[in-house]
Amino acid sequence: MASGKNLIYITKKEAREVILLPPYAVIVRKFSEAFTALLMIAPSVKSVDDLQGEEKEMEYIQAFRDLMCVKNVLGSFSDFTWDDLPMNEQSFEDYKRKYLDLHDKVRSNHRKEKASFLEDVDFELELIHRDEVNVAYTQ
Repeated sequence: MASGKNLIYITKKEAREVILLPPYAVIVRKFSEAFTALLMIAPSVKSVDDLQGEEKEMEYIQAFRDLMCVKNVLGSFSDFTWDDLPMNEQSFEDYKRKYLDLHDKVRSNHRKEKASFLEDVDFELELIHRDEVNVAYTQ
């Protein structure tokens, strides 16, 4: 493509929309920035367990959610590879496991009637489950 942008077509019953994405390199840079922000909160996967208080847990939840959003955009590029990122796939999965552990902890505490502002957090679990749609699927 001459513009250097990736096109995604969103089709609904009566609507058709074209979404222009920035070039792959720009999204890779955004991932790197989001990863750096995550490391400032949790420099290692194990350090997630040591976060002190709900405010720090909330910072982690938000930082990982931001990272996950950018990763999902990267996944829409056919030339996406983990080799282009400062984080490998296993580390991403390990941090994701901690994110899901926090989700389970919040839900468990909610059932125990413990008041927590984290109960109101939208963990956006739909970001974790992403369906691949290809040409064969849309025909």
